[in-house]
Amino acid sequence: MGYTPAVARFLHLVLCSLVAILVPLPPAGAGTNYYVATNGLDIWPGTLAQPFPTIQKAANTAQAGDTVHIREGVYRETVIPANSGTVSNPIVFKAFVTNGVTESVTVSGFDVITPGANGAGLWTQHQGNIYSIQLTNTWAIDIAEGNDFVLLDGEPMIPARWPNVTYALDFDYTHKAAADGGWVDTNTLGSQGMFGPNFYTGGYSDSDLDGFGTNDWKDAFVDLNTGYGWWMHTGVVTGSAPGSIEFRWKYNLVWIPIDDPGWYSVEDPQNGDPYFLWGKLIALDQEREYFYDVRGNSGPAHVLYLWPTGGGCPSNRTVELRVREEAFDLSSRAHVRIEGLRTFGSGIMTDSNSSGVSLADLTLEYAALHRSTILAGSCAAVTFFGNDHSIVDSDLSNGYGCGIEIRATNTIARNNVCYNFSDIGIRCQNATQVTVANNTAIRAGASLIMMNVGDSTFASNHVYWADIQTTDASAMNACNVGDGQGTEVAYNWVHDNVGRWDLSRDWYGGQGIRLDMDSSNYRIHHNIVWNTTAYSSLTVWELVPGDANYSNSQTKIYHNTVDWDIVIHGDTNSTPAGTDIRNNIARGFREGADGSEGAVVSNNLFAFSSVNNNLTGNPSFSSAWNANFGLSSNSPALDAGVVLPPYTDGYVGAAPDLGALERGSPPRIAGRRHPRR
Repeated sequence: MGYTPAVARFLHLVLCSLVAILVPLPPAGAGTNYYVATNGLDIWPGTLAQPFPTIQKAANTAQAGDTVHIREGVYRETVIPANSGTVSNPIVFKAFVTNGVTESVTVSGFDVITPGANGAGLWTQHQGNIYSIQLTNTWAIDIAEGNDFVLLDGEPMIPARWPNVTYALDFDYTHKAAADGGWVDTNTLGSQGMFGPNFYTGGYSDSDLDGFGTNDWKDAFVDLNTGYGWWMHTGVVTGSAPGSIEFRWKYNLVWIPIDDPGWYSVEDPQNGDPYFLWGKLIALDQEREYFYDVRGNSGPAHVLYLWPTGGGCPSNRTVELRVREEAFDLSSRAHVRIEGLRTFGSGIMTDSNSSGVSLADLTLEYAALHRSTILAGSCAAVTFFGNDHSIVDSDLSNGYGCGIEIRATNTIARNNVCYNFSDIGIRCQNATQVTVANNTAIRAGASLIMMNVGDSTFASNHVYWADIQTTDASAMNACNVGDGQGTEVAYNWVHDNVGRWDLSRDWYGGQGIRLDMDSSNYRIHHNIVWNTTAYSSLTVWELVPGDANYSNSQTKIYHNTVDWDIVIHGDTNSTPAGTDIRNNIARGFREGADGSEGAVVSNNLFAFSSVNNNLTGNPSFSSAWNANFGLSSNSPALDAGVVLPPYTDGYVGAAPDLGALERGSPPRIAGRRHPRR
């Protein structure tokens, strides 16, 4: 008998039976154990010997208390569970574990482009080293470019842009063009075609654009950070000429009073603004770049152009295009647990009706990829709405948008790493009872942790490299919160905010920890802040009439060590009353236009500021150059503090030491506390 399909089917069944015998079953839970494998079949019952072929097939079947065990492989799908679990019997999706080894499972947002199949044409040489393939609209996520991403043999390709960069998600302002000058016409408010209303016309002059022809960049996109540099925008290029571009973008008519020339908008384009151009074929000019022409602005619509690594036609190589945004859609689902999986190119979402979602030991790479703020604003690798969620022991890296977005009550983010997100590492917004603890957040376009919530805790996080795109942001920031309801910000290590600083352009650099406008009733203690481009390591904005807790902010700032200044920021219409600043160490202290009347500022050590009821002098750190801010044996900060229960509990000596580190007591370690399992 030859090797026929029937024989192959028989051998496969025998092999699956042997696997079922030889591979130990996991302990039985409250419900049924289902199994998924890439070689499964829909007609099978989802056992270890006869697994389902997709996670979705198991998700359609699983009930409260059931566990879905996923075998090694790549699963190209968005999983939408049909049912919810309960508090005591969640539905669990997990990578298969045998003999203590977790199998490698990836839920991918990419599909492989097979020439001549699934709406794809054939690869042809477009020009030089650039090859193209015709696709259909089924391959596009959005109506325009910006949500696509390409892999070649598993390696991320670079979305084509000018100026060029050397890796896929490089949004560093130092690698962008810098405008020679800029302008805006505030009389041009109107719609911009498919992109909707509220656009204005502006432009840049730039001698680096001299080599391009008239309208070479027309219909491209421009990513820009105008004026004071507070916000990132995507605009549409409406015309270009050698040395200049004109664009339409959602300009914010936000005006602030300054002495000269009077009222001034914070978003007027100006000399030095960082920007880059993308979304047109002319940008594709180096190896590893691609351009997916969704709109057809450089030729036929839905053509993918690629300059492959190493050159040559990619027809015999594996090219993948991102076609799905979500690996798991848990909208309106409750008590679902996901553990031990990797997602690549797709994230995890919930909605306001979701509750009890638990994520553990996950790896999410390139999960948030909305390059265009026109279509999506900010997105996130993991988005929590609803209540009672958690994400622990997980790695999130490389995305346009945020790593973790929490808009859910009673939600925890603990022991995670967030790396390289264009917006914010961990954004907490419009919620209460949020805990963000022992996370490491590295490299973000703006803030690393946004704390716009009440009755919450931000403790023992290690955050660094903020403001990669913007300026005048703080690594840990709260803004327009109102009453923070006693939110605690404690034992964090905050450093290397690299926001650009140039007062002639109203770029105010990057700060460490800040309570921005209308934010009060916070407890900020035992944090260490160093190496920020702004001179304000720790800043509190005064309150104005109408703000929550006006005349009694109830904000306490105790036992922090910062290498620049502690600042109370305000003007003649604001007050710091109720702000309590004691037992800190800082380079200096600065206060608002009306001084610090109504605030308590005492028992601090300022290296270069002479302030009544405070010490002045060298704090004598063990080794500040090496970021060791422990106190030496001859420091004037030793035993110089006042007792402030419970913040000083357990002090050593006659009185508490000033600053974040009590000499003789072991320091708390910030950031991820232990490796992933």
